[in-house]
Amino acid sequence: MQGRPIKQLTAYFPEKNEQEKVAKFLSSINEMLEGLQRKHDKLVTLKKAMLQKMFPQPGGTTPEIRFKGFSAPWDTIAMEKLGQTYSGLFGKSKGDFGRGDGYFVTYMGVFNHTVSNLNVTDAIGVDPSQNEVRKGDVLFTISSETPHEVGMSSVWAGDAKNVYLNSFCFGFRPLPSLKSDFLAYVFRADEFRKRICLLAQGISRYNISKTKVMKIPVSIPDTDEQQKIGTYFRTLDELISQHATQLQKLQQIKSACLERMFV
Repeated sequence: MQGRPIKQLTAYFPEKNEQEKVAKFLSSINEMLEGLQRKHDKLVTLKKAMLQKMFPQPGGTTPEIRFKGFSAPWDTIAMEKLGQTYSGLFGKSKGDFGRGDGYFVTYMGVFNHTVSNLNVTDAIGVDPSQNEVRKGDVLFTISSETPHEVGMSSVWAGDAKNVYLNSFCFGFRPLPSLKSDFLAYVFRADEFRKRICLLAQGISRYNISKTKVMKIPVSIPDTDEQQKIGTYFRTLDELISQHATQLQKLQQIKSACLERMFV
């Protein structure tokens, strides 16, 4: 069914003063949106740059940018010496998911979140035979459609019981001396991402070997520097999230105004 020709459409216009007020109001919203978007984009760009400069490059022992008071070289240690791994869910069928008193961390919950909690879980039955996810564990994806997206990580910040991990990921339980906030970002920094992407194998879908991941060397500073770095990036992420929320709310206000301010 074709629409009516333009010349047959009816348009409604208020008096000039009202036109000017409506235009000025909507322009001010657009300016706020553009300002928030610029701030958000600058923070995202800053985070990307700092993930390169605040961690040593492959073969190096010190980062380009450091906090004042830190100068000692970082230790380079294979992951297998920094903790132990465990597998995700096993022996489950489609009907087991989406119900029950337990939880499982979804694949996208790991992929999309540097730090994760119960907000990225789905329901499943309690099963003592499965590996439970504990606070401070690092969760890794083992499969992706591109080699550059394989091995994404997320630190589990929740402390609920009966939480398991989906079968397309594996868990890593680090030594108590390692700071969770630091681990959340060292595994997403350029140095580690370059090394893990080299392990991706496949054609239409890419996978990594948990055993080979555990051989990757990781650069680790002392605990005080770990804490400083982790706090810095966590604060950046909070600011990015705040700006994203403000943008979403302002977009909703604009949409509502466009709907209600015109006939």
